Amino acid sequence: LYFVSDMPGGYGGKDIWKAEKSGGTFSNPVNLGPEINTPGNEIFPFIRDNGELYFSSNYHLGMGGYDIFKAVQNENNNWRVENMGYPMNSPFDDFGIAYVEGEDKGMFTSNRKGSRGDDIYEFVVPPKIYRAEGEVFDKENGTHIDGATIRIIGTDGTSMRLRTQNGKFQMTLKPETEYIFAAFKDGYLRDKAAASTIGLEESKNFRFELYLTPYGAPVNIENINYEFGSWDLLPESKTSLDTLIATLRYNPTITIEIMSHTDHVGSEQFNFELSQKRAQSVVDYLIEKGISPQRLVAKGYGKTWPKTVTRELARKYDFLKRGDELTEAFILKLTPEEQEIAQAINRRTEFRVLSTDFIERFEEEP
Repeated sequence: LYFVSDMPGGYGGKDIWKAEKSGGTFSNPVNLGPEINTPGNEIFPFIRDNGELYFSSNYHLGMGGYDIFKAVQNENNNWRVENMGYPMNSPFDDFGIAYVEGEDKGMFTSNRKGSRGDDIYEFVVPPKIYRAEGEVFDKENGTHIDGATIRIIGTDGTSMRLRTQNGKFQMTLKPETEYIFAAFKDGYLRDKAAASTIGLEESKNFRFELYLTPYGAPVNIENINYEFGSWDLLPESKTSLDTLIATLRYNPTITIEIMSHTDHVGSEQFNFELSQKRAQSVVDYLIEKGISPQRLVAKGYGKTWPKTVTRELARKYDFLKRGDELTEAFILKLTPEEQEIAQAINRRTEFRVLSTDFIERFEEEP
């Protein structure tokens, strides 16, 4: 039972109190505390069926007179109070809110301008609208992928498929639901995104960009670093490889080649051996994390496969343009600072898809 009283033990004026009934008897009243009650007056408490507390106050920061407030308890039983704002509140007295059970509508009282005194007003809370809008791109060339399949799975039981039109899709989402959006297209690795409307108090548009990598195209694995002149992976590299592990688990039928490249510093033989050992270090880590060795091939290319500048690299470095090949001859024409950047780009670890029909084979025990 929530009620209003100016009994001793409050915070001044009229406070909101609570008493619980057990065995036909009410407990001693408990003041709701300073998050709710103030030196002013807090009146007309109302509890919705979802546990939200509504009341009016002439002391909490408001628009004037009595305003209507909403209070929600967190997991620590602390109250978060917010003003209901316009048009629920006005510079006059607004109080006595009550919701229809199970619905987002109700009534309240106000003596605002245009009333004949304390008049009763009806209100309807506009429904929250949640929308998902997505675009699907070819990761290699940045173009939209038309006709990609989008599979949507929701915790409310939603299971549906859409196809992109001009590389785009959209749909309306339900409240209090978590969603996974998975993008598919023949000849590409999959990608996915997630959205959740759980706990959202306002309408929201979710926007996604999904990038599908074409089979056969080398994919750079960002932030793969080794000890200098060594094939030992640095700790930060393992975070990036965990992303690759997620890709392999999400695409369980692909086999891949791990491709390690060096810059042009050092002999050809040294770079071949170093790159092969570095590629094998990556494969060993993936196997350690549970990826089948039958899905992995380690290949070191030394300095024989200089990087071709992509759209992203050209945007990042103004001295490069898309399609430039970072050969030794090209790099030597650059400034010392630009040379170091180009060498760092060539020192890379990539993967590419070798096949898409992997089925794990187990050796028979003798």
